[in-house]
Amino acid sequence: MARSGKPEDASDQQSLGELVALAAKDVSALVRYEIALAKRELKIDGVRLATGSGLAVLGLIIVFPGIMLLCFAYAYFLHWAGAWGGLAGAFAFAGLTFLVLALIAVIVARFFVKKVTGMRMTRKTVVDDLGMLRRGESSPDGQGPAVANPQNTAVGGGEAAAEIPARRLPGAPGMPYEQAIAISGPWTHRSVSANGTRFHVASNGDGPLVLLLHGFPEFWWTWRRQLESLAAAGYRAVATDLRGYGGSDKPPRGYDLITAAADAAGLIRALGEANAIVVGHDWGGLTAWSLAAYFPKSVRRLAVVSMAHPLQLRKALPASPLRISRALRGAGSLRGDGRGRGGYPLAFQLPLFPERQLVRDGAEMVGSLLSSWSAPGWPDEETARVYERAMRIPPVAHTALEYHRWFVRSAFRPDGLRYARHMRSPIAAPTLHLHGAVDPCVPPHTARGAGRYVEAPYRWKLIEGAGHYPHEERPELFDAELIGWLADPEPDR
Repeated sequence: MARSGKPEDASDQQSLGELVALAAKDVSALVRYEIALAKRELKIDGVRLATGSGLAVLGLIIVFPGIMLLCFAYAYFLHWAGAWGGLAGAFAFAGLTFLVLALIAVIVARFFVKKVTGMRMTRKTVVDDLGMLRRGESSPDGQGPAVANPQNTAVGGGEAAAEIPARRLPGAPGMPYEQAIAISGPWTHRSVSANGTRFHVASNGDGPLVLLLHGFPEFWWTWRRQLESLAAAGYRAVATDLRGYGGSDKPPRGYDLITAAADAAGLIRALGEANAIVVGHDWGGLTAWSLAAYFPKSVRRLAVVSMAHPLQLRKALPASPLRISRALRGAGSLRGDGRGRGGYPLAFQLPLFPERQLVRDGAEMVGSLLSSWSAPGWPDEETARVYERAMRIPPVAHTALEYHRWFVRSAFRPDGLRYARHMRSPIAAPTLHLHGAVDPCVPPHTARGAGRYVEAPYRWKLIEGAGHYPHEERPELFDAELIGWLADPEPDR
């Protein structure tokens, strides 16, 4: 895979074999990171379980005398009421009653404990990944058999194409990760290094740079139609996988919006441009807002899709649904005036559980989220499967949710307070704000009014008949609005 940027001196260039070895090393490092993360989660859960058990025993010790007194009182009451067998019969009946109640409590507790499978599933992940690394003794990097990379061609006229070990997609043994991400089309796939991280990008066309940033739970492929329409309109369209998604690096940290903005600014420079037109959807939209505030010289124009300004979204957090099931109610949760609770489920803040829910049953929940947050009729079955396969790449389910966790948990931390203070800076780039008219995830009333954070020309436009994904649900209407605004030399307010 080609790297962007100007060629270095010959002494700094890496051979193809070195790049292959580096890729293999990174894949093994990723598996070891998964193991370390799972072990840490198991240790934390073990401490919590031990603490809870200790408190339960202490509670029983404290409550036991009270239960005994209650039992005596109950027995004397039965004796006073004339129970059969006298005082001994009354005590026997009282003891039997409390024994039955205790058995019922044990059965109910066992039922709930059996449903707690997080620690068992995490232990299975550790065992599976350790087995993968041990089997690596028979291959260079422990990732299984090596397969020829179709992206590579012979070098130097007679050199054979390099073979790169391919990790397989969970639930689809015959499909390498690369095949789930590097989907073919009129675009070109390559790897770009920026801000100390490698990003996978798909590019098409020549002209002014348009950087496309995707949202949750998607990857670069969400912009496939815009890669073609923007290129046809005379632009160089580049869609990237955000940090932690798709074919980009998935380091253990860096999932805050400040780092995401620095990633985007670094990508623009690595692509050979001083600035770019930035189009961001959902969490890519939050990244775009942050990029325009933190790196204003990197943004020529800004287009935000289906996302409120970060300060508006933080104000709406208390109204977010608590459970994931509430978020799956979709457009039905909107009232006739287009208002509703909306928001991302606060259950995403829990450890382990949301990740397991996202990837269980072949990542079926990804398709459910897409259909619940869109207008009726989208996505079709094949589109949902593409996004489900991308979510099953380890550890995407975890790293994708880290953005959500930082946004909520940092609200009262020093880093979050500094971020909120900086985001009050007015946006200096002309801004287009596109939103689906029936978006149940981020309702239009939550995003409307973001113009007060923009000092440049600002335009708000609703896409009728579209939910949270207007660029995929109504691509013709979306492209007409976006390309028409880009062609306007002086967009008015």
